[in-house]
Amino acid sequence: MLQLAAAINEAHRRHNSLFPAGFKPIPMTEVNRTPQHRSGMAEIKAMFRYAAEPKKKRGHLLRFLQISLATLARPDAAHDVSTDPKRGQWNSNAGVLNLNPKGRRQTKKRRATVPMAWQVARLLDQVKGPFVPVHSVRSAWRAMAVELKLPMDGESGMKLVRRSMAKLLRDRLPKDAMIEIEMFLGHRVFDATSDIYAPFDPHYLALAKAQIEAIIDEIEVDVPGAFGRHLAELRVVA
Repeated sequence: MLQLAAAINEAHRRHNSLFPAGFKPIPMTEVNRTPQHRSGMAEIKAMFRYAAEPKKKRGHLLRFLQISLATLARPDAAHDVSTDPKRGQWNSNAGVLNLNPKGRRQTKKRRATVPMAWQVARLLDQVKGPFVPVHSVRSAWRAMAVELKLPMDGESGMKLVRRSMAKLLRDRLPKDAMIEIEMFLGHRVFDATSDIYAPFDPHYLALAKAQIEAIIDEIEVDVPGAFGRHLAELRVVA
């Protein structure tokens, strides 16, 4: 609609007037409704239990859940995670993952550089190439949403893990650490120089990372192997 409005205004200016037609679409903020549902630990554990169920072909969905929970990434960024050195994303020595591949221009939906929970760092070190080795797990996600009876009407889309983790971290972290959640989400950035060097400081987003690791440990208690299954086994069921 924004592009259509611009085209209408430009056509009017060229053919009828020195001024635009003044056509304005309704602002996106007035027509979009942010989903309100957030998953608690019980529902998140249910997702992992579903994806990690033995002998089911859900390995790709499991990997999507793993990387989404550990990074709070948007679905497109989660699918893009790769250990291919040419992409410049995974620094195993530092335990840091750049969600924005080398050569990809940052957009308003900024992709952050984040420290990786040790449980998922171990999985990344076993991968050669894409962590989620399919273009999309959308159909698998929908099947899970139906099976688990997640809220419909846009309330349980693939951003649910990102939004739910942000809520869980806000509940667990002190108020003066809220900036760390914003950094994980890509909503807050350093200056250009700090953006390059800060992620390699051991204290970078350390409080948020510690809580993510604690959440993963809690999931593992009720869903053994949710983050511990060897990738060779995942390839069998993927």
